[in-house]
Amino acid sequence: HLVKRCRSDAVEYRNFYMEPVPTNVLTDRISSYVQAYTLYSELRPFGCSLLVAGWDTKGPRLFMVEPSGISWGYFGCAIGKGRQACKTEIEKLNLKEMTCREAIVEVAKMQ
Repeated sequence: HLVKRCRSDAVEYRNFYMEPVPTNVLTDRISSYVQAYTLYSELRPFGCSLLVAGWDTKGPRLFMVEPSGISWGYFGCAIGKGRQACKTEIEKLNLKEMTCREAIVEVAKMQ
């Protein structure tokens, strides 16, 4: 459901502004949508986090949307069962200095 919402928001933005949606704008839109589901008792909140990655005028960007609707920007992020162990390993990496290929190799080693 959330992926379809992201896609439709991206299409709407492109149709209106005639350019691709910036990653932070898409993240803000989906965060607001997720947060709205926490406000009303007749709607059931989403029980999952969402990673939004994209490439815009500022380069590669990564955001995490929490089930509460809060979003954060990261250089590296992990969600799910092994989140804490991966987060510890990611913090040891110097992601600002690494190429994307080097980062993928390092992240693939994590469990």
